Amino acid sequence: MIKVAHHKAYVIGSYVEHRLGNKMIRTVSIVFRSEKVQYYCLLCCDGRNISAAASLDIHSDHFGYDYGTADITCQVPITCTTPMYVAITSQMHEGNGSLRNIQSFQPVGNQQPRTENFPYDFTVCISVMYDYMNVLGLVQAMEMFKLLGVQKVAIYKTSCYPDTQKVLDYYVRQGFVDIIPWTVSSYINVSRGWKKSISPGELQYFGQIAALNDCVYRYMYQSHYVALHDLDEFILPLKEDNWTTLVPQLEKIYQHRAGFAFENNVFPTSIPSDWRPENTSDLWKHIMGVNILPHVYRLPIKPHVF
Repeated sequence: MIKVAHHKAYVIGSYVEHRLGNKMIRTVSIVFRSEKVQYYCLLCCDGRNISAAASLDIHSDHFGYDYGTADITCQVPITCTTPMYVAITSQMHEGNGSLRNIQSFQPVGNQQPRTENFPYDFTVCISVMYDYMNVLGLVQAMEMFKLLGVQKVAIYKTSCYPDTQKVLDYYVRQGFVDIIPWTVSSYINVSRGWKKSISPGELQYFGQIAALNDCVYRYMYQSHYVALHDLDEFILPLKEDNWTTLVPQLEKIYQHRAGFAFENNVFPTSIPSDWRPENTSDLWKHIMGVNILPHVYRLPIKPHVF
């Protein structure tokens, strides 16, 4: 995360946008919504620095907090064939022509688009992990994702307990998990919830919306499908064995290739259950965290309650 000098704006990741008529660079950012700034992209192209005016689009899902997720987008000049790095600057920088206020250039991802032969079929985006200590739940989630056909899990991590880190390191060594450091709380007073009246702060829920947006673009051309998840959520097919067979069936039914939203069902861990799976090991009793398997009672769905 890089601060834009003199302003309450922070850039997360920059990516080439191939889906529009002109070649663009989209930078996922977090900005102070009431601050009015003209931004510029300073592009590093073939050893030269080229400046381009940028537009700001603040997302509507800020939940009333002072900061919100935004896209800072600029068109790539025709004189820039391959924009390898970009720095987001302000009008102040453009006025004096100096580079002293540039905090850092960052690489531009998604240089080449892809419509087939993706490295991964399914990538799961997890945001955000903070003070996480549910070791058993983490292991169960990772192994469940594998059974469902997931090849990559991206976790935006702020903090976790040492035992949790050992589990993460294990799956990182397997190549199954990518850890993206999420340091937004070092810059902004983040809330621990989504509702401002209950969870005070300047940015909703550790900047979850910004992290998920970055994850979508980060893996857009690496994965055929990207799923936005929490660690205690699972998309479980009823008639198919895994996502590999489920998603083609859904695309056939709904005749489109876009996105799918799945109805949420809650199985509360607060309701005791005497049911024990046959394969539950007694060793799990000594592992920190919640065993999800015995919790089989489902709360009724209330479609008009959010």
